[in-house]
Amino acid sequence: MVSTIGGALPRRRYGTTVHGEARTIQVFRFAKPAPFRYKFTRYMRLRILGLMGGLLLGLAAGCNKASDSTAGQSDPKAPVSAGQTAATIARLHWLGMKRLSADTNAAFVMRIWNQPETARLETQTLRKLAQAPWGPSATNQPSGSAPSESALLLPLLEDLVQEESYFEARQLTNGTGELALAIHLGADHAGLWQTNLALAFQALYGVQANVTAPGAWTLQLANPASSIELARSGDWTVLGFAREHNSTFADTLARIQRDGVPVAAGATNFWVETDFDLGRIADAFRLGWNVPAEFPRITANVIGDGENVRTHGELSFAEELPSSLPAWAIPTNLVRAPLVSFTAVRSLGHWLQRTPPFASIPNNAAPDQLFFWNQAGVPFKTFLAWPVADARAAFGNLAPGIKRGLAPHIASEFGRLVENASACFLNWQGLPFGAPCFRAYTNSAPEYLFAGLTEPLLASTNKIPGELAQHIIEGTNAVYFDWEITGRRLSDWRYADDVYRIVFDADHAPRLKPDCASLRWVANVSTNLSHSVTELKLVDAHRCGFARKSSLGLTALELDILFDWFESPEFPGGFRKVLVPDQTSRAFLPRTHPPRSQ
Repeated sequence: MVSTIGGALPRRRYGTTVHGEARTIQVFRFAKPAPFRYKFTRYMRLRILGLMGGLLLGLAAGCNKASDSTAGQSDPKAPVSAGQTAATIARLHWLGMKRLSADTNAAFVMRIWNQPETARLETQTLRKLAQAPWGPSATNQPSGSAPSESALLLPLLEDLVQEESYFEARQLTNGTGELALAIHLGADHAGLWQTNLALAFQALYGVQANVTAPGAWTLQLANPASSIELARSGDWTVLGFAREHNSTFADTLARIQRDGVPVAAGATNFWVETDFDLGRIADAFRLGWNVPAEFPRITANVIGDGENVRTHGELSFAEELPSSLPAWAIPTNLVRAPLVSFTAVRSLGHWLQRTPPFASIPNNAAPDQLFFWNQAGVPFKTFLAWPVADARAAFGNLAPGIKRGLAPHIASEFGRLVENASACFLNWQGLPFGAPCFRAYTNSAPEYLFAGLTEPLLASTNKIPGELAQHIIEGTNAVYFDWEITGRRLSDWRYADDVYRIVFDADHAPRLKPDCASLRWVANVSTNLSHSVTELKLVDAHRCGFARKSSLGLTALELDILFDWFESPEFPGGFRKVLVPDQTSRAFLPRTHPPRSQ
């Protein structure tokens, strides 16, 4: 057996900030954040790691059982199979940390990457991804105890983060998918990919790769019939998977042979450029995802401006979007400063009326606009409101259903729901961690339905900042606006996450252990995460454009979901279970004390 050299490879750390043109937006000073200390880049690394690692693992997971037959490497000039054409359904160009490190603004990134908390999270994520093709049983073992097979993939995953790469997937007219991944590698690491991938697939399927040329091999599988190919062209190693002849693999090799690169360089060196159709990806590779038919095709790019991550993109819908937008109805009489976050969205009814379980909401109570905000102070000052024509009637239609849906899942030790129909008030009494409520406000025009993790203190005269409301109202064709102080909002989301698990999971305990790598990372950097602003605007009847300025490229809620996923025993699987209560007790755990705000 060929030995691996993953353990002997030096740990390379790169990073940068690239200056580029990006849309700016005023940052409102509602609650003062802690100083921003440039903590994003390792997390950017983990995001790319998860995505690119998933692509590599998808090759293994999608191949099923192997056959004993072998086949030669595809001719780069061969045409697509007779009668077949291919449409691109996904593209991803990652510039690579090594390329980014050449920028003069990269010094701060190097300092952050040397922190022990981030190194621990990186190591854990790498090990889990490397072990995933052999199942999750060994992913939580102590460092150094993973099976030797996972060591085959560890250095390859590191390369996917460090080096420039290009991924493309296509769907043929017969519905099947094919893909290719090209990565820029030196000769030593190219050899590692050649040997380690062949050994990994052999360990998984019992089929040896057939060497077709120096630095190239083909591995033929069965059930269903498919092939995995690897080839070397110039400084690039190309990996492909297909059921038939792989035109994506052949075209990628042809571009490298002709131009020296798999994708033409753009005018701006974006860190990430991507374009994907999630529904067609799921269909082409038989992934079993339940992607809604109206889910848009997404195009996005990511770059930095020295202190922030700038994300821009577009959502393209097959169906026609609403042609007119309702006037904003911001609940200025309910929102109180200082704020940690504020979110506004309109034209929701177009989507909710076809989305279970929201489609069952009576028309007089269904939200077409929604406002969500978090007030500085204790973590449960989180509120939600939406305008309705008749709040009393809408409350009467919704409150009984809320009680019926929640009451059976609330153990007696966590209180009970009490409704006062005449006062249009439903509250959760006896919950140790807050005082959630749902009520109707009828003393304004329009009237509102309101929900919160506690009762609002409306006696305060410190209302929503006028410049925030004005910015939203004056935004041309704006359908979504979100502003937050990410570090402080993340602390509140962590509190809400723990309460949700304690009340509704079978174990009645937080899912994340206090000493886990993700929470250690949060404790080390969350106070350094600054403002995030996200806007989504209607472009035309089928397109919406979006822009985000943030510390990490992610909001606090997205980070919290990502932490839950990273720490899942099923990672990199189990993503769909993150938001669902776990009704299967994993262990007899002692009763958990109420969580404390960080």
